[in-house]
Amino acid sequence: MYLIPLQKSELGPHANEKQMPSWLVKLLQTDGQTTTVNRLDADGKLRKVRVCLNRAAGIIPVLQQLLHQDKTTDCAFLCDPAVRHVSKLKKEG
Repeated sequence: MYLIPLQKSELGPHANEKQMPSWLVKLLQTDGQTTTVNRLDADGKLRKVRVCLNRAAGIIPVLQQLLHQDKTTDCAFLCDPAVRHVSKLKKEG
């Protein structure tokens, strides 16, 4: 088996730093805080909803379903659905 070393583009801009940037620590400390935003509902009406801007819920069950339906997938490893997933951060290119 031939292993290709991962580059900075795969690992992220802070992969080799000894400490997280302070702006990232501050952002992760606010995990779970919600804010109110305006969204359009199905009939086109504007309504206010509470969202957690740094959290994407329900990813693993959807991925599991899609992978199960994909006939080209032989094997896939997924984390537990309880794992919190955060979206791409604004300062991450």
